[in-house]
Parts: sequence; structure tokens; C-alpha cells
Amino acid sequence: MLVGIGRSPNTEGLNLEAAGVRTERGAIKVNALMQTNVPHIYAIGDVTGGLTLAHAAEREAQLLVQNLLKGNSRVLKELAVPRIAFSYPEVAAVGTSTEGDGIRAYTLPQVPNGRSVVDKVAPAFVKLFLKEESSEIAGAVIIGEAATEIIHEMALAVENGLTLQQVGNTVHAHPTHSKNILYAINGCE
Repeated sequence: MLVGIGRSPNTEGLNLEAAGVRTERGAIKVNALMQTNVPHIYAIGDVTGGLTLAHAAEREAQLLVQNLLKGNSRVLKELAVPRIAFSYPEVAAVGTSTEGDGIRAYTLPQVPNGRSVVDKVAPAFVKLFLKEESSEIAGAVIIGEAATEIIHEMALAVENGLTLQQVGNTVHAHPTHSKNILYAINGCE
């Protein structure tokens, strides 16, 4: 059983009111560039109430520094941030995980690949979500062995708007757990 009760921003003691920084339900309100309502004050990570993931905060920090130093205006694509659980079995998702509004889901039958046979583990469950009009990968859910590693290929696809064909044309090493992505793509075509 997995119980996820959520997290809350730890902004106590920051004296945000004195600085004039707006909050909403305890979280610091920021725009897409991580800027608060006070133009020279920025916030990233858990205190903003957004994605409460270390790797999301790390990316926000990288983008913020690039934006401030180079005058960029790049934003975090939240849908492209992998959501993972180091459980047994491992669970990972990226992008959308719901069907409808032009999104179609495809589920790979759990067929053993070379690596799962060698490791004597069950093959990973893979569900892909595609934009129907373009075959662009809109999301994925993976449950099973190495899911938290395999999801990065799908994060790359979501971040860059890659299509099923583009990812399917990529050679996947054998035997690897990530070959399940290729099997899932072949099952969609």
C-alpha cells in the first residue's frame, strides 16, 4: 500500500510579509520565470508549492541562473519532469497520464525482454500516451524493474515533442530493460 499525503511549503520564519512577497496557502507565488510579485525576489523548489521533487528544483535553479545571467526567459516544462517512486516495483511517469482531448493511450502487454529474462524479473509495464493527430509522445507510465531509469527516454521525448516514429527509429541496446520502450512503440504502430 502506498499512502501519499503530500507536502507543504516550509516558509515559516522567512518574514515574507515584511518583504511584500505574496503567498497562497503558505506557498510563495511565482510566475513562470520563478519571479515573485517583488521584481528582484525569486523563489524555486518546494516553497513555491509546485513540483515537490528535488530534480525539479535543481532544474528550476539552473534555468533561473541562466535567465538572470544571460537574459533568457526559459521556463520549466512541468509536464516533462519525471515523477518517480523508488518502491517495489518501481513506478515512474512523465507528461500526461490521462486519455481524452486528442490523447490516446496504448498499453504494452508485459512481454519478457532479454534483460528481464537474464535478471529473472517480471518485465516492466509500459503505457504510452500519444497525441492522436501527430503521434507525438504526450506521456508515459512505467511500472517495474528499472522504471525510474527508463522514464528518462520518455522525458526527453515529452520535453522535445518527439514522435513515436522518432523514438522508434532510435537503436535500443540489447539486452536492456529500456528495450520495453521500443516494444511499446512497436505495439502502437
